[in-house]
Amino acid sequence: MIDSDSHAILVRVWLLGEFHVERRKDDGTWEAVEKTAWGNSYARPLFKRLLCAPGRRAARSDILDDLWPNTSFHLAEKYLNNASSKLRQVFHKDIVKPLGPHGIGGYQLAERSLLWTDVDACESLITEAERLGFPSAEALSLLEIASKNFERGSMLEGESGQWCLAIRTQRETAIRYCRILLAEGYEAQNMFWQARSQYQKLIETNPIDDDALCRLLALLHRHGMTHDALNCYKQAKQRFKEQGLPLSATAHTLARKLANEPASIALYMPHGSDMHEQHVVSPSVPAAAQGIEASSERQIVFEPLEIGGNAHPFTLQAYEDMLTLAWEAFYTSKAQRSVSTVDHWLLFLKQQVKSAGTATSRNKILMFLCRFLQLGSVLARDRTDFPYAFSAIHEAIAVAFQLEDVELTASSLYRRAKLYAAQRRYELALSDLEAALPYASRSRSPLRCYISMFLAEVYSLFAPGNEEFFSEKPRTPR
Repeated sequence: MIDSDSHAILVRVWLLGEFHVERRKDDGTWEAVEKTAWGNSYARPLFKRLLCAPGRRAARSDILDDLWPNTSFHLAEKYLNNASSKLRQVFHKDIVKPLGPHGIGGYQLAERSLLWTDVDACESLITEAERLGFPSAEALSLLEIASKNFERGSMLEGESGQWCLAIRTQRETAIRYCRILLAEGYEAQNMFWQARSQYQKLIETNPIDDDALCRLLALLHRHGMTHDALNCYKQAKQRFKEQGLPLSATAHTLARKLANEPASIALYMPHGSDMHEQHVVSPSVPAAAQGIEASSERQIVFEPLEIGGNAHPFTLQAYEDMLTLAWEAFYTSKAQRSVSTVDHWLLFLKQQVKSAGTATSRNKILMFLCRFLQLGSVLARDRTDFPYAFSAIHEAIAVAFQLEDVELTASSLYRRAKLYAAQRRYELALSDLEAALPYASRSRSPLRCYISMFLAEVYSLFAPGNEEFFSEKPRTPR
């Protein structure tokens, strides 16, 4: 992490909220770069564009296309030449560097050791907090600083070019991630009110954030506020209805589970009492599904999978309950518990596929296997274990096609598209989304909605000026 007051820093820039720039004077003090210093040129937009470019470096043609898309070539060239000349007047020569004679290849700004930005600082704070781990007061402190910086305002205020959209989306993702980490950290430090406020801020920013809703519902229930959780759920249903969007099946399932699951009596017992040390194991779900070791005094016995050639309904319900618990663990900051649960059941399901006595039973087991593989892929993506994530989702897609199940096929392709997008392989993400759409149109409405929304988001990245997001030149989408 580079301190903004480091003696090596020559320029400081705030891109969040009102754009603000400071440069170091010869005596070591800071002075603000006033609007008048930029003159009547396009120096400020050019400076912002270069700050947001990968490696702070942009080709001349990209700059012209991004900043002056509807201007004649000769006039745009004049604007760029004037803007780059003004930048070199405003800053030290080491800050702005032309690529080739007269910037024929583009322009590049100085590295972070000389030019500090608040956005880079926020990302460094989050990275360092992750390295320190939770629950850690030091990590929490770093996230609080990052969050405070993010709250200055939106990214690139006042800029309206197409090139800004993807950059703003990236910053919004970083803000969201920061808030989730803060909520998890606050809860680990028993700061329930602070944790709750982080999820509420996410929902205030995006009222149809289904994931934030699920995390908030689970948090409230864990702290004995199930009534509040169900009220939040009802309000969310109304919000989504007003937007013409359905809530996810996960949110509905979680709400039903919370409504039917009594709060633990330990919530009302003094801290330190024996009640706080006891684990309650659901009688209908194996202990492994809850991430709890079965003791020698309470052994879990698996019901037979088949009776008379048919899948036993108890076992099928146990799978369904376990999936719900695993997703809940994922949404309630207990990802490691969810991972161990999914790994356990994947092994068990794969064994049962081989021993299934009838085609009907085998297909039912394969259906659960596909859903577990999808969850396993999501968990692996969340911890950036992409080899495992792709292995699981490839297998899920193969199983879905084998079953000829339109909903499983659509959801598996959708999740693989999410994986490709996480790696910025948007060509492949687009291909999967386009392949998923015909299947989604024959499945439930929420899935169709999510795939269509994500497809629109990926299409937007193929707009002119977004080529830097691709490893190869992007094709024109259908």
